[in-house]
Amino acid sequence: MTYVFQTQYEGTDPSMLIDNMGMFNEIVKGSGSSGMVLLQGIAGGEFTGLCTAASFWDSVQAGWDGLSSLYADPRVQALAENASMTAVGRNVAKVELVHGDCSGNYAGVTMFTGDLPNENEFANISAIADASGVKGIRISQALAAGSNSGTRAAVFYCDSLNNWADMMGTLTSDPAFLAGGARTGFVPVARMLAAIH
Repeated sequence: MTYVFQTQYEGTDPSMLIDNMGMFNEIVKGSGSSGMVLLQGIAGGEFTGLCTAASFWDSVQAGWDGLSSLYADPRVQALAENASMTAVGRNVAKVELVHGDCSGNYAGVTMFTGDLPNENEFANISAIADASGVKGIRISQALAAGSNSGTRAAVFYCDSLNNWADMMGTLTSDPAFLAGGARTGFVPVARMLAAIH
């Protein structure tokens, strides 16, 4: 089982976060994480400009302990003293479905309510994503996220935003996807495009 800790940051200059992702990754990997990425919202209504640091852990306790070590690191504390970005929220999610290579330059995120697609439905979504050049998909459910607890997020990883747009155009008109969405009660509640650092 994989859990994702996400910390949201707001502010005027995300360069401190972006420029130090290598160090942050080194620290969390030393505490047992499989890594950390930074998603910078570039289009998404109220999410535009929001930066989300996401780290991946084998358990919720491991994530809590590992991030506590990150924030206690003297290098991180020194950066925080002059940071223009402020942490405004944190949530924990459980990864439920994964396909392909979850890396790339960009991510298209769809937050939704409803049940998970079944094996055949997810295979259909994955095939459409593959045909559009989307590299990977990760679907997770928010466990501790305030009013968003229980919602799901599908993250589509790509190297070009055109890959995401092509996939969405095909997916949202695909009869099998529409039938699966009707069965699961799929309701999208927000979408965002993000640059990945």
